[in-house]
Amino acid sequence: MFQKNLPFHKAVYDKEISIDSKFKINTGDILIAMSGATTGKIGIYKETTKSYLNQRVGKIVLKRKDIIYSYLYFLFELSSYNMQLNTKLVAGAQPNISPSDIETLKFKVPSTEMQEHIANMAMNINKKLEIKGNKLQELNKIKKGLLQKMFI
Repeated sequence: MFQKNLPFHKAVYDKEISIDSKFKINTGDILIAMSGATTGKIGIYKETTKSYLNQRVGKIVLKRKDIIYSYLYFLFELSSYNMQLNTKLVAGAQPNISPSDIETLKFKVPSTEMQEHIANMAMNINKKLEIKGNKLQELNKIKKGLLQKMFI
């Protein structure tokens, strides 16, 4: 529903293996890149296939019951989140953040009713942007085709 266009790779196993459930990714989980060029980028896992976390991908697990998951996702899109995160990045060959860095981020949490309102409004805007983006891609394909025909 909210997934960014982040690449991911699948590994297939021939037999059932025993992996701790805390590493299991479920549909709707919020994932965060913990290192590399995409450090701090988030997305919602939309797949239904059985999947597990990579060591440098984090899964956001809420400890508080008064925070709505979809609201939290949109909080992570705010520039204030990026500013807080940038102060915690460990630079080197590639930027890195730790789970404890993420746990120290601070946000204001309104009532659950207000969180629902904000999340619904943001979801509606994202849906409209996705529709417009798809339309723009279609128009660019048409333009490219027309230009190719003009110069053949």
